[in-house]
Amino acid sequence: MATFLDIGLTQYFGVIFAFLFVFTIVYAILQYSKLLGDNKGIHSIIALTIAFFTMLSDKMTKIITDLSPIFVVMMVFILLLLMVYKMFGMEEKWITELIQGGDNSLRYFILVLAFVVLLGVIANVYGSELLQYTTTDTGSVTQNIGATLFNPKILGFGLVMLIAVFSIMMLTKSKSA
Repeated sequence: MATFLDIGLTQYFGVIFAFLFVFTIVYAILQYSKLLGDNKGIHSIIALTIAFFTMLSDKMTKIITDLSPIFVVMMVFILLLLMVYKMFGMEEKWITELIQGGDNSLRYFILVLAFVVLLGVIANVYGSELLQYTTTDTGSVTQNIGATLFNPKILGFGLVMLIAVFSIMMLTKSKSA
C-alpha cells in the first residue's frame, strides 16, 4: 500500500540529482576562480560537459548520491553547533576568528574528516570489485578491511610512522628561553 511518506520513486532521480550537483559545483568553482575569464557561457558549457560525463558513469553517480546526504548532515550539525554557541553568548567575532584564524588545526580536521568520509564511500561503491586484489579474501568487504588494518605488518608500520611524526615534531619544536 502506498503511503504519503513513500519515497521509493526518488531513487530514479539519482542521476538527475548527480547531474545537477556536479553542474552546480563545477560552474560555481569556475565562476569563483575566474580560471577562464568572466565568460559565463564557457563556464556553463564546461560544467555541462563534466556533468554529462559524470552522469554516464554509474559508479560516479552512486558515489555522489551516497556522499551528498553525509555532507548535508555534517553541514546541518555544524550550523546547529554554531547556533548553540551563539545562543550561549559567543560573539560572531570569536567564530570568525576560529575559522579564519592563524591556527589551521580546524581546517585540517575538516579536510581529514571529509577525506575519510570520501574514502569510506568509495570503498563502499568499489569494495566488491577490489576484493579480488586483497590477500585475505573473506568474502566481505568490511571483514577484508578489518583483516588488512589489523595485520601485524600494518600495525607495525603505523607505530613506526607515529614515532617518526612525534620525533620530527619534537626535533623541530622551537626552544623558548
